[in-house]
Amino acid sequence: MPSIHTTRWLGALLDPAGPNEPPRRPLTAAGIESLCRFADAHSILPVVTANLHRLADAAGARRVIKTNGNPQGPDALTAALEWARRRLAERTALALMVRRQLDRIATAAARRGVPMAQLKGGEFADRLYDSPSLRTFSDLDLIVSTDALDQTEAVMSDLGYTAVSLPNLKHDGDYGERCWRPAESDGGSATVEVHWNLVNSPALRTGVSVQYEDLQFDGDGHTSGLNTTTPASLLLVAAVHGATGHQFDRLGLLCDLLCAARGAAGPLDEDYLKEAIRHTGCAAAMSMGLHLCERFFGERGQACKELQRRLGLAAPSIAARLLVTPGVVLGVRTPLVRARRLAFRQGLKKPQSIRIGGART
Repeated sequence: MPSIHTTRWLGALLDPAGPNEPPRRPLTAAGIESLCRFADAHSILPVVTANLHRLADAAGARRVIKTNGNPQGPDALTAALEWARRRLAERTALALMVRRQLDRIATAAARRGVPMAQLKGGEFADRLYDSPSLRTFSDLDLIVSTDALDQTEAVMSDLGYTAVSLPNLKHDGDYGERCWRPAESDGGSATVEVHWNLVNSPALRTGVSVQYEDLQFDGDGHTSGLNTTTPASLLLVAAVHGATGHQFDRLGLLCDLLCAARGAAGPLDEDYLKEAIRHTGCAAAMSMGLHLCERFFGERGQACKELQRRLGLAAPSIAARLLVTPGVVLGVRTPLVRARRLAFRQGLKKPQSIRIGGART
C-alpha cells in the first residue's frame, strides 16, 4: 500500500479524461516507483502514465518529482516511466493476441449463425476510452444464449480449443461459464471464457443474474460476426462485473463504469436501464458502483451521481457503504478486507428491495 501522499497523487491521475490538479508537493523517487506499481496492480497503469506524461510535458519534471537536493530526480521519473513502458508493451502484446483469437472465433460463429457478444476486455477498451491503449486486458470473455451452447461448443472445438474445468469449485451446479484452452500450437494465446450468465456463482445468481437475453444490442455489428451491446448494456456489464466478480477490488473497474456513465460509448437508453436493473436484480451493484465513482472522482464523477438520480436508484445501504469503502477498494488483500468484501457479496445474494424509478423492487 503506498503512502497517503502517493495515494493522493494516484487520485489526481486516475481519470482517463486527463489529470486532475495534483498535490502541491511532488513525488519522491520512491514515491513515483510505488505509484506506478500500485497503478499496475489496479489495472490503471496506462491511464496513470499517460497523465504523468501530460503533467510533465505541461509543467516540467519538477512538478511531478522532487528535485531539490535530489539531482537524480528527473532520472527517477524517466526510470519509472521506462518501467511502465516495458510493462505496457507486454500487456499490449497479449491484448493483440487476444484480438487475433477474437477475430477467428467471431468469424467461425458468424458462419454457423451463433448469436454471440464480447464482454469487457477489448470491447471496453475500444468503446469506452479515447484510445484503446488506455485499457489493458489479458483474456477473452464472450456471452451466448443458453440455446446456442451446443453450437458454440462446436465452434470452439472446430477451432482446436479444449474445454477445461474451473478449479476449486464450491458448488456442483451450473457456473454460468465454460473455459476453453487453445491448442498448444497457439502458445501464448489466452484462455477463452464463454458465459451464458455474467454472474458465474449459482448462489449469487439467486439475487443477481444477467443472461444474453437481458442485454440490449445495436442493429449494426461493431466487430464482424458479433452482436454489439448498446452503451447502456456496457454500463450494466461494468457494474455487475465489478460488484459480483470483484467486489470493486480494482480502480480499473471504476474507470470502466465512469466512462460508461459519462456516455463515452454513446447516449444511454435509461428506460432500458431501469427495466434491466429491475429484471436482473442488480440495483445494489449499480448503486454501489456509481457511488464509489462519485467518491473517487469527485466533481468529475458527477455524471454518476446524476445518472443514479435519473434512474431513481436509492443510495447504497449504510451497511454496504461501511463494507466497501474507498479504503477497501484500495486496500491490500488482508483478512479483514477479504471478510468485508465477502460480506458485501453475501448481501448481493438476497433478492433486492430497493427503489428504482420511484418504485420498489
